[in-house]
Amino acid sequence: MTDRGKELAKNTCTAFYNKHRALLEEAINAEGYSIEQAGSDFWLTRNGHGTGFWDRGLGTVGEALTDLCGHGTEFLANDDMADDWFV
Repeated sequence: MTDRGKELAKNTCTAFYNKHRALLEEAINAEGYSIEQAGSDFWLTRNGHGTGFWDRGLGTVGEALTDLCGHGTEFLANDDMADDWFV
């Protein structure tokens, strides 16, 4: 991933965490779930990879996080596309 793509991923994930902190902390307090998994789940769910929050066994919290992150609304297929989209 290019530096620009990494920065986009970090900024987008951080903004989501800040906006939905209480719900994410509820998920993170679930046994066996971590902030690292939440970041990965956010990106996978947002990019429509067919996995993410909803399949972690988080119940209604996972479903709510899936809806809030905009499942399948943003897709970066490769670094070249990311550079073209975010110039």
